[in-house]
Amino acid sequence: MPNFKKSVRFLSQASIALYLFFSALAGQAQTITFEKLPDNSDPVDNLQLPLNTVFQIGLTGLSFGYDIDGDKIADQGVVMEQRGNNDVVGGTLVCSAYTNAYGNNMANLRTEEDNTVSGEGGQWLIREKRKCANDVDPSGNIINQEIKYSMRDDKPPAEGTVFNVDFVVTYSGVLPVSMAGQIWDLDNGEAFDVTAYSEAGNQIGSTQTLGPYCSDPNGTTNSGLACKGTNRDGLPTTFNFADLDTPVKRLIISFNSSDSSHGFAFDNFAATSAVVDLTNELNPNDDDSDGVADGQDNCQLVSNPDQSDADQDDVGNVCDLVCPTTPQGSAGIDTDPFSPTYGCAAGEINRVTVFSPAWVLALVGLLGFLGLWRSRTPTA
Repeated sequence: MPNFKKSVRFLSQASIALYLFFSALAGQAQTITFEKLPDNSDPVDNLQLPLNTVFQIGLTGLSFGYDIDGDKIADQGVVMEQRGNNDVVGGTLVCSAYTNAYGNNMANLRTEEDNTVSGEGGQWLIREKRKCANDVDPSGNIINQEIKYSMRDDKPPAEGTVFNVDFVVTYSGVLPVSMAGQIWDLDNGEAFDVTAYSEAGNQIGSTQTLGPYCSDPNGTTNSGLACKGTNRDGLPTTFNFADLDTPVKRLIISFNSSDSSHGFAFDNFAATSAVVDLTNELNPNDDDSDGVADGQDNCQLVSNPDQSDADQDDVGNVCDLVCPTTPQGSAGIDTDPFSPTYGCAAGEINRVTVFSPAWVLALVGLLGFLGLWRSRTPTA
């Protein structure tokens, strides 16, 4: 009988752990807008993020980089870009993600414009690693970036430039089956391919092609692709994968086409959801986005901005699994271990009724099955 009680106790604790686990997964729908870095600090223009920079959404980690040798593994880090920072040096445009149509008149130059009505692009995005004397490392040291890593695959080799580079999102922890993100300013025949890969390196689902978008929405690109619409100057184009049949280890974005020069600007990434939800922005210091910092939040993975805690046990009502409104030591607590109100005051139902008759019968059956299975398993 003591062993049975221990088993029941263990399984009840496991049930609570599973509940918390799935609660955490349910909260993984935040969008990375790059307005904050993983340590909750503000980005810096032209900041080269190391490959080991990990953004965390619940139980899922992810990093961003560029694959320069075609093995689907990131070799170079990405660069943070501040919208509207022209970075003109000696009359030459450098260190930008994309530009508006300025007719080669530098006086009219504007970079990384956000032409959405709501301004959903914010201040920050990710760009290619270009030749840029203004890049900086996380410590603020200047980096004279002398090699350009370009995603284009239709150009001949050139000194100081590495072509055919792919953008890579690498997942760790709990791998997702859904994701969505935005590539900005697709114009002049620009198109990019987005493909998901499993941990085994196999492609999952179909490749999604964003673009091409052209001056003539009914025309074709120089490479013969039919245009999908008019130029999307300063606007996002969204890809999304929903409920894939295999978890995703890597998401790879590769160049498809362009009729002129190109830029790459990546922003607003819903790493674990098929919807880019800008009302649920990732805050590295607030896992459940309820406005209460993690260190003070009595329910860190489930949103509860009011922090209600009726039984004053420092666990918020929304994630308090055992008698959330019954303070410890209250009068009239049910002491019957076979009752669904066990440990609670009269009238309150225990959320995890592990001692109810139904649970007990189920647990007895499970333990009996495990015991029978173990008894028939040959020993080494």
